[in-house]
Amino acid sequence: MPKAQIVLTSSRPQTKNVRGRRPPRVVGDITLAELQPYIFEAHAPVQPEQVFYEGLITKGDLTVWLGREKHRKSNLILQFAICAALGRDFVGFRFRHDRPLKVVLIDFESKDGSLRQRINGIEKAMKLKTADITTLHANLKILKVRNIRKAGRTFPKFPFKEKQDGLEFWENLPPAMPADLYIIDPLRTLHSADENDSSIEALLSEIQRIFRGAAVVVAHHMRKPNENTRTLAEDMRAWSEGARGSSAIKAHSDVIVLQERSMNDKGEEVVHLGVFLKDGPDVDPFPLMESDNQSFFWEISIVLPQGLEHSYEALKNRYLKDRAAAAREMSQRAKVSRATAYRHVGALIRVGLLKEEANQLVLKKVAA
Repeated sequence: MPKAQIVLTSSRPQTKNVRGRRPPRVVGDITLAELQPYIFEAHAPVQPEQVFYEGLITKGDLTVWLGREKHRKSNLILQFAICAALGRDFVGFRFRHDRPLKVVLIDFESKDGSLRQRINGIEKAMKLKTADITTLHANLKILKVRNIRKAGRTFPKFPFKEKQDGLEFWENLPPAMPADLYIIDPLRTLHSADENDSSIEALLSEIQRIFRGAAVVVAHHMRKPNENTRTLAEDMRAWSEGARGSSAIKAHSDVIVLQERSMNDKGEEVVHLGVFLKDGPDVDPFPLMESDNQSFFWEISIVLPQGLEHSYEALKNRYLKDRAAAAREMSQRAKVSRATAYRHVGALIRVGLLKEEANQLVLKKVAA
């Protein structure tokens, strides 16, 4: 078996900024003389954020994707990577960038056969045409770390201390594999830090430095549940306290995506997905179901999410010009705050119970 080879560019700074190439990376501690550009000026113009997915992820965000083992986390993350590489919406989250994203997925665990089966299933479920698949192959690169190790090679652990082995490798990886979005699945295999102490915060800071400017998603596991553990659908934030390791993992992140698998009363597999953000409203958990047997493609189940019953009833038999009108009806008839009303309107739109038709919002019937 031939040895796997990974070719990376040199980390030495360039002496010239050649047109079309990235400027040299400046690393190390900042000096006092360099602080001025980083002082916030309250009345100065602010560069608008580059939103990738509305209400989910923005350029430069560090996202932790939480879920238990064998709860379809890697499957849903792969679907997210494919949607991003195609510039498609993802389970109700609208794609807002001006072009499809360049995506690098660093996969530590998947076998080739499983990965191929999932990709083929998702491509078929999305009804991709030849041009779409060409775009996907151009924009999505999956680094198979499992195969590197099977070939007898060492894949360096991500550094979280000064002068740690692997620093040069990771410094050179983004220039060698440039992307808008990097996905690491899972976090626990990436590093050798202790997830329960402050070293994990240093690790997360180093991830942001190494991949600076790009959005980064890291898959992270939950502890085993106990008999008193509430479900994700019941209490999203309480459920997230079951994340493995230090609370610094959540505190340091810009976005927390949470998912949990369960079975409904019909014996059907359901995955609930929820999100909370540092700088945005919560996305209350909503149900997803696989589009077909072994399709590996998850889509929104058109049912009324738990906790939205009164807000949904408040909109019945009402003319709704736009989101503001829907939120107004909710505030008045369901007696919820204005902020909660807007969040519930967004949740109903996301699950398909509110739809924009002929310049108005139309309330759909709940599935039986």
